[in-house]
Amino acid sequence: MPSTRLTDDQRAQIIANAQALSDMPAEERRAAELLKELLGGTYTPRDTAGAQGMHDFDLRLDDGRTFAVEVTTDTSSVDKAFQDQIKRINPLEVPGLSRVWLVTLRTPGDGPDDQQASHRRVGELQAHLPDILRHLEEAELKKLSVPPSPHQEDHPAQGTLRHLGVQLCFSFDASPDENPRVLFGGASTSRHTGPRMIVEAVNESLPNKTNKLVRAKTAGADEAHLFLWLAFGQEHRRGADAIPFRRHMGLGGLHPIDLRGIDAVWVAVDAALGDDRYCRHSWPILCCDVHGWHDWQLRRSPAHGSRDTESQPE
Repeated sequence: MPSTRLTDDQRAQIIANAQALSDMPAEERRAAELLKELLGGTYTPRDTAGAQGMHDFDLRLDDGRTFAVEVTTDTSSVDKAFQDQIKRINPLEVPGLSRVWLVTLRTPGDGPDDQQASHRRVGELQAHLPDILRHLEEAELKKLSVPPSPHQEDHPAQGTLRHLGVQLCFSFDASPDENPRVLFGGASTSRHTGPRMIVEAVNESLPNKTNKLVRAKTAGADEAHLFLWLAFGQEHRRGADAIPFRRHMGLGGLHPIDLRGIDAVWVAVDAALGDDRYCRHSWPILCCDVHGWHDWQLRRSPAHGSRDTESQPE
């Protein structure tokens, strides 16, 4: 019988592949898992240490074809910076609280690159929010909404909370195994949205990503795909609120995309829920290729892809 022992080179390659998978950024892994579930096959990270200018991963389908995939997120620097800073203090331990508080926050700043407002806001929240929540508990007030504009019936705390970008303070009893604390979340947004914003997000992302994908095809990939996440709760970007129109309007409002030499663009909502498959059934998963737009939203059970080949009008 032939030897089943691994050579040193084989063992080193297995270890390197495992390390590359563990180092894969969360948004790339979520995209890879989603495409794997939709299309089948296996994926291999390519943008690893020392591999400059490479696309993020290869998806090797069961029929032998290889898709080179680059992942990006439609986000502004100020939204990302604020979310990253909030993560560092979330949850916020506040001595003297008796309940768990959920506080939803608007992103500060006058534009998508206003970093100073983001830094300043986090410091203000840490300095002023604890006293406000302690006073709300003393007044036995468990919930307080903060409208964006002042009203005559404003609670005394609402002016300060509005300055802090708070949309809602809501509290509930702590379970026996948890401490009272403050949990931060993103504020809900209400604004005009629709298919045009999805097309704009794709057209803005493509120019920065096509070169490495075209190189991947030159190097032997059968197809090159861009995967675009739309994120929740962003004040300065289009965000995930651009997706729900699909349920009401179909694909007709999505105009054609100049793919710039690649084969397809995927657009999906980033629920940031890791391996929770349920989130993949909640919103359309859009793909634009040479034949137009399609919806690949997964069926709820079992996990197979359903492809809607409805094309956009002229």
